[in-house]
Amino acid sequence: MLQRTVASKRAPKEYIYIDGAYLHRYCDPAFKSLFGVRASIDFGGLLRRLDGIRAFYYDCLEEEPRSTEGESALESRIQPQRERIDRIEATEYYRVRLGTLKGAKNLRQKEVDVRLAVDMLTDAFEGRADHFTLVAGDLDFRPVLESLTRLGKHTRLVYYPQHCASELKASVDRRAPISLEWIHNLSTHNFQTTYSIPRFALQEDRLPKDHTLLVQGAIGTKQAFLSQLGTMFFLKISRPDGNKPFDTYMFNDRDFLVGKWAPEVIGNINWESA
Repeated sequence: MLQRTVASKRAPKEYIYIDGAYLHRYCDPAFKSLFGVRASIDFGGLLRRLDGIRAFYYDCLEEEPRSTEGESALESRIQPQRERIDRIEATEYYRVRLGTLKGAKNLRQKEVDVRLAVDMLTDAFEGRADHFTLVAGDLDFRPVLESLTRLGKHTRLVYYPQHCASELKASVDRRAPISLEWIHNLSTHNFQTTYSIPRFALQEDRLPKDHTLLVQGAIGTKQAFLSQLGTMFFLKISRPDGNKPFDTYMFNDRDFLVGKWAPEVIGNINWESA
């Protein structure tokens, strides 16, 4: 009797390509504003979150001294950059590709975008991966993403919603927006332990029955309510369509929740006078 053999299905291989300057350009200032320090991403965790088997990180070191910068000031400025690059290079299944910075006044990366695009296409032609994830927002990457699609590859874009060309988002199969909460959840354990953020309540339309409403306000057309129960504060924001359920955030520090986190993540709330 003939036996039918079934070939085992191979799991798709996912490669991750990270524009390092883009990744840190927006989260670092936000984290400095919130915590006084830059973001500290666990890049091994990032690779796992994106289901990748290998990642390539592209960036530049700003090693040229600025006009009024002495040797010690230069060293203190670039030391954190070197430490970040060293940490990424030490992460398993990561490769770092460094370009150069050019320009007297307005520094611009050179070789980085082209090298990233060439690497993606080379890996696609040589069959090293089936799925390609790009962490970037520059429209210059659209041609390479469209080329990957024509080659039958699956593409995904990881991006900041407010800092990404709409045409770039339209050129991929899947999209994953970056938020500060997303970056914080991918930070190192020590960072998360030291710098906590408000928690998004799963039952967002429900507050404890005996909570105390402290103040209410609005963000554009959205309503905002600040309540308290014991040592916990609840910030409740109506959704854009004005329908329930609300989005509710919980934290034990009112000043951080309302004065720092909400303006950075949600927007400036116009509170009504007491």
